[in-house]
Amino acid sequence: MNTCSYCGAKYPDEVVVCPIDHTRMVEEPASPDKKQSSVSAIPYALFVPVLVVMAHDAESSLAGWSFRNNALIAGPFPPEILTIMGIIALVSYFAIRPFANRAASRWAAFLSCVVFFSVLAICLLPKLAE
Repeated sequence: MNTCSYCGAKYPDEVVVCPIDHTRMVEEPASPDKKQSSVSAIPYALFVPVLVVMAHDAESSLAGWSFRNNALIAGPFPPEILTIMGIIALVSYFAIRPFANRAASRWAAFLSCVVFFSVLAICLLPKLAE
């Protein structure tokens, strides 16, 4: 769409000179579509395993365990725990990603992942340690 630089009339792209006042047309920039804020779900997904470890540590402390006896953070993470944390991050990413552009829904999905995996870790880790 072209616009006359003098009178502001709009004409199709084929018209290069305004038929009313004979001034050159100016190309009208394409109307920008609404810019959607693209928020990545990756930072949220990577933070879920960290909060799961923190929740497990807090629960262990409340149960009377000392820091040294905590299965998750007593020493360097064993490869199995690192693998599980990677799986938690991956599952969380796919759970949070559909809600990435809606703030309230994104936070709800994030907190749901944290609570779900924290409860799962608190319930399963003592049984796995036996």
